[in-house]
Amino acid sequence: MKNFFSVLLFFSLASLTLTAQTIITGRILGYNEKPLLRADVHISSPLTKEVFFSIKAKKNGSYRIELRKNGYYFLEYTGANNQRLKIPIIINKSKRIKLNIVLKHNQYLPTFKKVQIIGDFNNFDIDKPVTMKKQSDGTYTAEFETTRHKFAYQLIGIEYTGRIINGTESDSFIYDGDGDYESVVISKNGKVKITFNPKKLVRINNAEQITFDIKNYVDKEAYNIITSMGQRQNRIILAVNNNKGKLPKNFNWSKDIKKVQDQISKEKNPLLKKLSLLSYLELGVFGAKNIDGTIAKQAFEEIKPNSIIWAVDPRALELSYGFTGYKGNPGYVNKVISSNPNREVVGFSLYLKTMQAKRVGNV
Repeated sequence: MKNFFSVLLFFSLASLTLTAQTIITGRILGYNEKPLLRADVHISSPLTKEVFFSIKAKKNGSYRIELRKNGYYFLEYTGANNQRLKIPIIINKSKRIKLNIVLKHNQYLPTFKKVQIIGDFNNFDIDKPVTMKKQSDGTYTAEFETTRHKFAYQLIGIEYTGRIINGTESDSFIYDGDGDYESVVISKNGKVKITFNPKKLVRINNAEQITFDIKNYVDKEAYNIITSMGQRQNRIILAVNNNKGKLPKNFNWSKDIKKVQDQISKEKNPLLKKLSLLSYLELGVFGAKNIDGTIAKQAFEEIKPNSIIWAVDPRALELSYGFTGYKGNPGYVNKVISSNPNREVVGFSLYLKTMQAKRVGNV
């Protein structure tokens, strides 16, 4: 199903309506639970990754977002010197959500073999970085001539995973659009001297913290279910990668199946139960054996074709065509195409319909 992502890129996100429905507030803090030098919140599409709205947090770390359309979103939290955090959230009705965040601090290499710089001087071209000169005091420097009053730059070769990030010398910051920040310094007499000082790096391995208000229990549990689905998917991908691109025949599905079945049987909240049913269908998509057809039937009865839930993982719609132990729900995908408000879900449904037609020889 890899091709469906390219299909979805042709579908733009639905525009927001004019009436505010949901308000999200909270604070973004650092490892010491103090406000960051610069922090932002972004609203993005989980499937296409497109960011279509961003706001800058206030100096005290507080933020306020108004979401004007129901849907499935990522709340992306970013901060200078910190790692990006993505929170999946389902907006299915007007509500107020309070969500406080502590970001995980950047992790740096223990030593630096080569520190490179990109910036306004080369249009941030990562293929043409300038290597900074190491000084006797352990700092790294680079000098440039510029006609700009404000000079922006980023450093390569200091962050543990290879991310390109802001430096230790900054008068302000600019969000780079991809989870990190550019450092900005003021030029003097047409020149700038950039200094990277490793001694200024904060080396701490703190854990990110996500705190929903007690009134937002359903949103918190929805986040837990969706996150669990993502963790399960990562575990499956790891198993495939470690087995020459194939899922091991002895892969143990029993714990996953039992866990989700228990969630379905115990859950009373309609939204959380539908998410649990979707999670169960996803197991079937990944190839789990002994999937119960009666639960699949329940899923396609309780999750309506126009439901926002399908945006969490539209791949589960494939099971509507049936499998061993479940005859399927003929026409369900057509109903999704005609009624679902999420264009990404509709795009994938069109792809599914085409693939199904090829399988049965109608194309």
